[in-house]
Parts: sequence; C-alpha cells; structure tokens
Amino acid sequence: AAGAEMQAGVNPKNITRLFDIYDDNDQGTVYYSQWLTEPVVLPETIVSNIIAPVDGSAQKSRVLQIEGIAVSPAGVSYVEVSIDGGDSWYRATGARNWHYDWEVPADGTYTFDSRAVYTGADGDLIEVPTAQVTVTVDSSLPTTTGLLTGDEAWSGEILLTGDVTVPAGVTLTIEPGTTARFLALNDDQGSGSNGSRAELIVRGALVAEGTAEQPIVFTSSSSDPNKGDWYGIRLVADANDASISLDHCTVAYAAVGVAAAVAADTHNVVVNIAHCTIHQTSSHGIHVSGQMGSRTTIDIAANNVMYNDGHGIYFEMRNPATQLNGSITDNEISNNGGYGLYVYGWYKTNIDLVIDGNLIEANQNYGIYLYTWTGYDVRTYFTVSNNRILASGTGIYCYAYRGPMTVTISDNEIANGSDGIYCRSDVDSSS
Repeated sequence: AAGAEMQAGVNPKNITRLFDIYDDNDQGTVYYSQWLTEPVVLPETIVSNIIAPVDGSAQKSRVLQIEGIAVSPAGVSYVEVSIDGGDSWYRATGARNWHYDWEVPADGTYTFDSRAVYTGADGDLIEVPTAQVTVTVDSSLPTTTGLLTGDEAWSGEILLTGDVTVPAGVTLTIEPGTTARFLALNDDQGSGSNGSRAELIVRGALVAEGTAEQPIVFTSSSSDPNKGDWYGIRLVADANDASISLDHCTVAYAAVGVAAAVAADTHNVVVNIAHCTIHQTSSHGIHVSGQMGSRTTIDIAANNVMYNDGHGIYFEMRNPATQLNGSITDNEISNNGGYGLYVYGWYKTNIDLVIDGNLIEANQNYGIYLYTWTGYDVRTYFTVSNNRILASGTGIYCYAYRGPMTVTISDNEIANGSDGIYCRSDVDSSS
C-alpha cells in the first residue's frame, strides 16, 4: 500500500505509513526516491544497475558520485565502473550497494557502465554489462544543492533540493524574473539550521535585484504551500564580510524570510532590502542578529512584511562594540504574530537607527519596541518619525535599562491600540 502511494501522483508527499515531517514538524524527512521503481524480480545471474545519476540527466557538479545496486544468487564481491565504453574498469566502494566518485575532466556528455563480480571457490562470475547511463555535465548550470564553487548567475525557473551555500568571496546574482522554488519539507544536504528544510546560506554576497515588471520569487515547490515549507534566506558572517541586496523580491512560505547572523568582530555586513514582499513565514519576516563586536549596516525600505508568525522585523544585538546602523523607512509591517518592529540591544551595543514613514498595523502587543541595555558609557540613538501605527497594542515602547538612550519621536500617528507612547528608563541619562 505504501509503495502504491509513492508511485501515484507527484512526489514528495505524505505517505500514510511513514511517520515523518509531514506528520510532525519536529521530525525529519524520510527519503524514498530510491524506491520509486517497478517491482524487482531477482535475476538468476549476476547483475548490477546504476541508480544515480539518472540516465539522460544534466549535472552541474564536476565530481559525480555514481551509485548503484548489485545482486546475484551466489553473492557479490565487488562492482566495477567504466567511463570509456568498457576499455577501462575502476573498482567502486561497496558491493550490493555501491558508489564510485569520478572527477569529470571537462563539460560534455559521458556514458557509464557497471559490472558486478563474484569470486568464490566454485568459480568467478563477471557480469556482461547490458544497460548504460548517459549524463551531460554542464558547469554553467545553477547549483541546486551544495556549495557554489565560483560566482553564479541564476535565471528562469530553478528547483533547489537542499541547502545551497554561497561561500565567502563568491557572489550569487539572481536575474529579474527568476523563480527559485525550494523542495517542500526536504533537504538532501541534511544540514544547515534545519536538516529537513532547504535554505539559501550566504557567506559571500547575494544580489537579487528584480524590477516591478520582473520580480524575483523565492518560495515553496508545493502546489499547496504552507508556512515553513523551506527554511529561508540566511546570511552567515562569523569570519568574513557578507552582504545581501534584495530588490523587488517575494519571499514566501519559509520558516524565516530573511535572516542574518553576524558574529565577526573585524568584518562588515550590509543588508539592503527594498520593494520586497516577505510574508507567510512560520517565524520572523526579517531577523538580524549581531554579536562579538560585529558591524551591521541596514537599509530596509518600501517593503511589505506581513502575515508572519513571529515579529515583522527583529534586530537582536549583543556584546560590547557590536554596531547596528541604518534606516527602516516607508515599509508596511502588518498582521504579524509578534511585534511589528522589535530592536533589542544588550550590553554596550552601539545602535543608531532611523525609523521613518512606516505603516505598522495589526501586530501583536507592540507596534515599535525599543530596548537597550548598553552600560553607562554607551548611548543608543533612535529617530522615530512620520509613522502610522494602528491597532498594535502599545504604539511606541522605549526602555533604556542601565544605559543611556536618546529617542526622538515626532509626527507619528498612533490609533486603535492600548497605549500610545510609553518610555521608561532605569538611569537619569536617557532622553
């Protein structure tokens, strides 16, 4: 019954007799692609089959892992692979389940053979190969899982099957009109922040600048998507400079829309997000965290950040000399499950932000929440002006704990909430 479910319709999907991520979000994914074959009748002689890569497929990687199975009534001692039509044979690792890693010399079309071998007291059996697999290797294809080996430019429709990492010093450029779909509830890398959900990890630079006529879309592959189908776009800077520039993009149905985790005390991070829609995530729309003296500059302008289960926009800065500078302007931040905009600074962080011209509506508890614990020798600065804050609990909340904060609040409209403006301080040097 389970086999019939797998064979029918579009995969991957929920299989009734498998208890996995489809039944409980805290569980992992069960991969069953290798079972999607016709019923196997055991052969009467020795035989092997190549199951990956798929015959007729195109591959980007210049290192191919050729995988297969082998069976024999007498047993299988080892398997060999040929990449030149049978003139030369190379021993694979394993026997009944085997693989052979081959470094491809250049782009082109290649044909592989495999043969199983049994050696025993009653004589040797050597398979006569009958089926071949032909694969095209094209290094210009987009990386859809794993590590980029150099700068890339993506365009068109792309399906990502696992975590894709842009390493330090490498730039990924995504052309206007591109749609990047992440295979729902799957991660064939089994790594990153969630081993069962694919993510785009940026340690170098991501430039995704669409237009109003040709936006860029990051979304789930599912025809019936849900929040958390994939993990999100995640900048990581722990020993390197890194940057993200998004313009006219949509990010939907992720766990976190755009996240940046910065922990590099001698490097700089730039996060620019403009004219984007970030919605339907199971956590925060935008989440930037910094520590260990990192330096982050942000420009968040003219975006729609809405219908996320966590905070709309969340900044979380920690440790002495950690810096956050920039502006949040002309955004619509609405209908989020947490605060509209939350800025948290802990222990001697340097924060200087302009919050201007935003519509912040129908969020939970707070429209704008500003909290800093800086120490008495470090002051944080906020300019909060020309915002409309509606139906979001307390409109503007400011709390300076054991450190000075300067907040300039002017020309805001606050309505339909519980409180308008509430500011408190535990020291005399706040203003």
